[in-house]
Amino acid sequence: MSAKQDSGKRYHRLPPQAAAGCYLAHALRVPAEADTRAQHWPKGHLLQDQDCRLLAQRGITSLAVIRPEAGDLPEAEAAQRLGRALDHASLEARLAPGGRVNIYARDRGLLLIQAAPLLAFNRISEALGLATLPPERLVDAETLVASLKVVPFVVPQNQVEAGEDLLNLAAPLLRVAPLVPRPVTLIQTRLPQTKASVLTKTEAVMRQRLARLDCQALDCQRIDHLEAWVLQALAACRAPLLLLMGASAVCDRGDLLPACIEAAGGQIEHFGMPVDPGNLLVLARRRLADGGDQSIIVLPGCARSPQDNGTDIVLQRAVADAPLTRDFVTSLGLGGLLKETSERGQARESAMDV
Repeated sequence: MSAKQDSGKRYHRLPPQAAAGCYLAHALRVPAEADTRAQHWPKGHLLQDQDCRLLAQRGITSLAVIRPEAGDLPEAEAAQRLGRALDHASLEARLAPGGRVNIYARDRGLLLIQAAPLLAFNRISEALGLATLPPERLVDAETLVASLKVVPFVVPQNQVEAGEDLLNLAAPLLRVAPLVPRPVTLIQTRLPQTKASVLTKTEAVMRQRLARLDCQALDCQRIDHLEAWVLQALAACRAPLLLLMGASAVCDRGDLLPACIEAAGGQIEHFGMPVDPGNLLVLARRRLADGGDQSIIVLPGCARSPQDNGTDIVLQRAVADAPLTRDFVTSLGLGGLLKETSERGQARESAMDV
């Protein structure tokens, strides 16, 4: 029987004499008799022969039960097997009552989730459910990041095996990518009208952002918004992570900062980001003379604000042991509207003619 052919109809009403080996579908109060006290049996109680004899003696004639079928596994065994498949270097699986496994982060880091296998797992059967925190969440050690539930009291073994196959992928369905603190350089360009206070505030805001990611070493530079100055700064920078904040927002791949990155041997991986605020971010990379790789992020104007925005999402990836790619940036459109533009005092809406 395949995972999709199971009817799931194991609920029956049976006399006690036929209920041995079944699970109580609902909690049951066993009536008192003579000098004995009434007993309370919880739902999921596995009925033994002596239980059934006792119930018949106490006058109970019908029970709501779950009757296992051939090839079924008890919920606790199924949960334990699936939990083992989720337990690895960055996550700890802990068995809980009621066919549940709770998944905790072992260390601080960035929660990464493969969406397609997660959806496929939850579609194997009505009996299996895996819920998680939102992806790209920065979590601490001992944070509950996911919970797996075997919904009924028993589940077909082939469904558990299908779940194990999905959870045992070469790349884990869930993992917490550790933060990798590294030196960061922030280069801001300025025009004659640029206020020094704006640059100073930006430096303070970026220090706060990076401190949350355990990056304490931030080298701040200020240069004129001119090609020669930018090229000179790029030639001298060897930091593994370079942040560029332009005096004016980048409007095209041919704009000053992206053009200088390419002239300095870099490659623009993606221009723009489907996150608001944060649309005008540029992601780039270059190979340094010493053989090392340098990630370059041309920051959007909202990076000057301490409020959460698209900059935070990308910086987390840049600092964590996780790929920062064009595919990742473009995936951020799902849930990418972080704030209504009206909250930022920008009248960007007008009526549409339809």
